[in-house]
Order: sequence, then C-alpha cells, then structure tokens
Amino acid sequence: MKRILFVGACEKSDLLVYISKVLTTAGHKVLLIDATMLQRYFYSIPAISLETKLTEYDGFDVIRDCIDYRDVETCFANNKEDLEAYDFVLIDTDCEAAVSNWGDLDMQFIVSNFERYTVEKNERLLNAFFADREKSLTEFELIIYPFVKCNLDEKYPIQNLDHFPISWSEEPFEFYLEESDYIVRVNNQHDSRVSIKKSSRYTKNEIMAICQLISGQSQKEIKTAFRAAERNK
Repeated sequence: MKRILFVGACEKSDLLVYISKVLTTAGHKVLLIDATMLQRYFYSIPAISLETKLTEYDGFDVIRDCIDYRDVETCFANNKEDLEAYDFVLIDTDCEAAVSNWGDLDMQFIVSNFERYTVEKNERLLNAFFADREKSLTEFELIIYPFVKCNLDEKYPIQNLDHFPISWSEEPFEFYLEESDYIVRVNNQHDSRVSIKKSSRYTKNEIMAICQLISGQSQKEIKTAFRAAERNK
C-alpha cells in the first residue's frame, strides 16, 4: 500500500477524484481521504452522506472527517474493514492540523496556483509539514492547478518555498484553465458516476501523467485505463 499526500490551499477535490477513477480503472484499489477544512468531498461527491464516514463511489472508496492516519484506522476497525487491502491511499488536505500525521509517505505533491491566498497559505502548510520532521531533503511533485498566463512570473506559485528542504521534480504538472474543465467539474458534483470524457486535452494528458507516476505503469497501460474511464467502465 502506498500513501500519497496532496497538500495545497486550492480546491483540488475534482482532480483527486479523476486520479482515483483512472487508478481504479487501471486495476488498483484506491482509498481517497478527505482531510480538508471544509470537507469539500461532501459537496463534490453526491453519494457521500453525513451519516457515514466511509463511502464507495464509482469503484473507489472515500473517507471523510479524518485529520490523521489514526482516525482512518479507527474508522476501518469499527467497520471491520481491511485498510491494508488498498493499493493506493490518496490524502487531500488544506489544513495545517492535518498535514503531517500520516505515517510514512511514499510520495508528496504540492498543489498551487497563482492566487495570493493559495501561495501564502501553502507556505504555512509546509511549515506544519516540516515542523516535526528532520530537516532532510524531501522530494515533492508540483501541480499548478490551474495554470494561467498572467503578469506574474511562472515561478510565483512556489517562490516563497525556497527555504524548505524540498527537492522538486524536473517539470511541474500544469493544468491550463479551460471552460470545458469547469463544466465537467460542476456536472460531476451532481452525478452518481465520474465523467472525464469532455475534459480538455491538457487535463487529460496531465491526469494520465500523474497516474503513470503514481502507479509505475506504462504510458500505454494508463492510456488504456483512461480510455476505459472515459467510457465510464
């Protein structure tokens, strides 16, 4: 089982849902953890109920209202479910209290954009992440969500993070702002299954690249899985 952290102050629940769907279609068992301050997945996924913490949605599982791995373990123990059965556990957080207590992580993503709130809040999130850790170099993948061409330097989303012991990947994943992607996001909030077929070409390519990195599968295997996910199979 691999634990993968997605930390960032911007809204990214739709992105994590798409990644979970494609990994599931690729044959993996996926758990998505909502550790966000506003519990955004309650609004992003129609199947989620306030009466339960663990929900199955279109082939993968979502657990809400958890701020650390102990919360997740307790929920699974109470439900007599096997937490170790998952291939991938994806953790979404924008909360300083829920950024560091996830045990040994296999991969870390920082999700940023060009909004001032996101950039400044991400610095506080990483302060919390490194607070109880040894100051050794930690590898992070960078996702710009969304990416826009504006008056700011392209390095602005991470310009205030230089003082952290971070080793960045060579190239960021850049999700260009497209109206079609916003339409897909809104439609999915009211549907019982995940739809990605009408996403933009940029979004499709970056989702496949992230899934390939996470899974270690070949580009051909992930592309096949993505096409199946587009058909919602």
